[in-house]
Amino acid sequence: MNIDMHVHTNVSSICSSIDICQMIDYAKHIGLDAICVTDHDTLYGATVAQKIGREKNFLIFRGMEVNTVEGDFLVFGLEEDVEEGKYTAEELLQMISSTGGAAIAAHPYRRFNRALGDKIFSLTDYHAIEVKNGNTPGMFNEVARSAALQLNLPGVGGSDAHRLNQIGRYYTRFRTPVATEQELIEAIKTGEYEAMTRMPEFRLKSEGVKEFSNLKSKRFF
Repeated sequence: MNIDMHVHTNVSSICSSIDICQMIDYAKHIGLDAICVTDHDTLYGATVAQKIGREKNFLIFRGMEVNTVEGDFLVFGLEEDVEEGKYTAEELLQMISSTGGAAIAAHPYRRFNRALGDKIFSLTDYHAIEVKNGNTPGMFNEVARSAALQLNLPGVGGSDAHRLNQIGRYYTRFRTPVATEQELIEAIKTGEYEAMTRMPEFRLKSEGVKEFSNLKSKRFF
């Protein structure tokens, strides 16, 4: 099962231009089975996307990219928004643990102030590391992959898409299907998945749905 674990929408991430309906149509077109909407510090966009996903018969999981004092995590299982930068990483992870959710260290070695960096070695109670991130240069994704191996943690892939044609550049292939958010959380904890790269690279000429709806090939995985 192919899931892009890290996508932002224009509903509640001001940095994203992705329209939810186009996101779903494009994800179907390239062969994704589901998308995790992980807007910054809020569930609003993910909740809207999940409702539209049900109407369009496409699976959307709700998550958030939460900015802690030390850096970003992708989190699943929270039911309330989180104030940006309010919590330390340890406080957030305790919150996730208490709710039975799952946390993933997001783009830990990207060169910007929201990256956890080597702090991932001193933290506990998170479940995976994002080792393929679509907005992180390959050399820094490789550092994340090496850290995951050292920590004996599984690696996930996510596009971190802010534009339509970025969706699915990296994704996560789960060995068994997941149909609910609770099943996704349990699957993240098991580590039965691997980070993947979409091949061949496919780019749209523009972000309009009409630009890809008539292409002969419908899958790119």
